[in-house]
Amino acid sequence: MIERRSLRSRRFDLATRHFMLSVTRRHQPNAIVLTDMKGRVIAGVEGRPFMDSGFLATRVETRRGDELARAALASSDPTEESKQSAKALERLRRWWQTRRQSAAEQTRRSQTIQIPGANYLLVVEGEPEAADAALADATIGLERILLASAAAA
Repeated sequence: MIERRSLRSRRFDLATRHFMLSVTRRHQPNAIVLTDMKGRVIAGVEGRPFMDSGFLATRVETRRGDELARAALASSDPTEESKQSAKALERLRRWWQTRRQSAAEQTRRSQTIQIPGANYLLVVEGEPEAADAALADATIGLERILLASAAAA
């Protein structure tokens, strides 16, 4: 296991990625995505079981991150057209079916992170307990990283 303190960084992008990888390994959700309120993915991590008892966390695939961000924004923004939301949700449903996971076993949680001068949306997807734990953990850490980044700017 890599020592957590050895991965600290003053660079916002690296600090965010290292932290999200750590949260994903700890709570084992399927995906965590941080997006701005326009739907641009800032950082994202996917997780999946590996071998018999392991868990692998990697950078989120671009298309998957974009779809999660759009679906979460559409559900959090009542002015967003329902057609875009329905298309994004349909793509996510098909994506899950190709991986032989039941959509009923998966849940998506989102949380708005507000810091002075900017708002972000954090989206976590996975089994309900894993998604809830990862969302709580990631929100606290990402607020700290975003505040430090805003103060340094």
